[in-house]
This record gives sequence, structure tokens and C-alpha cells, in this order.
Amino acid sequence: MWGPIYTSHKKPAGATYTSCHDTYEAIDLVVNDNNGKISVYCTSKFLTYLRQSGLMNSIEVMLCDETNFKDVTPHIHIYDTDCSTGCRVN
Repeated sequence: MWGPIYTSHKKPAGATYTSCHDTYEAIDLVVNDNNGKISVYCTSKFLTYLRQSGLMNSIEVMLCDETNFKDVTPHIHIYDTDCSTGCRVN
């Protein structure tokens, strides 16, 4: 259903803030289709799978759908609930 999964995170050029990615409290999962192209559809399907399977059910970890932003690669944001920034807002 989905292709390779990899993690990525890039701050905007010149950014000086510390993010939860810098402190290893968050990761981004990017899901490709079978042709190796980043896919919002596949990312959304994988997010649904994670939520329905119970694999990520934890009071310590949260999942965010971050597939609908113009300035970033569509991805799933997984973060420690102690992280101060949490999810972006669409």
C-alpha cells in the first residue's frame, strides 16, 4: 500500500530556534508511493494504519497529520508529549 518510509526534518534557512527534533523529542515520517515519490495519500493511509493498529497508542507519544502545508514535505509528526511545541496547525 505504501512505499519506503524515511525520516526528515529541515528548519527554514537562517532559523536559529531549537525544535523538538533537535532535542530528539520528535521525528517526522515521510511515506513514498511505490514509484518513490512523496505521497500525501500514502502518508495519510499510513497514519490511519498507525492509529487503528494501536501501535502508537501511548500516553507519551502523539501523532500529528502534517500533510497539508505548502512550505513543508507532507509527513507524519510523532512527538513526545513533553515536547513544548507539539503539532503545527493547518
